[in-house]
Amino acid sequence: MSTKSFVSKYKTERKRKEKEFDVRKNINIAVKSGNVIIGSKRIIQEIRLHRFKMIILADNCPANIENKIRYQNSLLDDPIFLYKFNSSSWELGLACGKPFMVSTLGVYDEGDSDLLQLIK
Repeated sequence: MSTKSFVSKYKTERKRKEKEFDVRKNINIAVKSGNVIIGSKRIIQEIRLHRFKMIILADNCPANIENKIRYQNSLLDDPIFLYKFNSSSWELGLACGKPFMVSTLGVYDEGDSDLLQLIK
């Protein structure tokens, strides 16, 4: 392999990584700079007020909690965007910067993050 091909391969790989949307990083930024709620009970209570921009559910979120959130969301005239996080609740907790499991995360204000790009 010549050095030119290696360098061009490295540059294209680097550009691809720059273009990838890092959900974990954006969740962490939203928790630090925005306004979010952690916890399924509070999210189920406040979903009726329709103040969320989006709700993030862990991949292993209990089925009864997910069904309650989806049901409450279906009752709204303008449903809230639900995003299924591709990792466990431990990983969602770590993405939030918390040392515990997080099964649901409600986003009021995304702050400096680009989480709302997931909606598009």
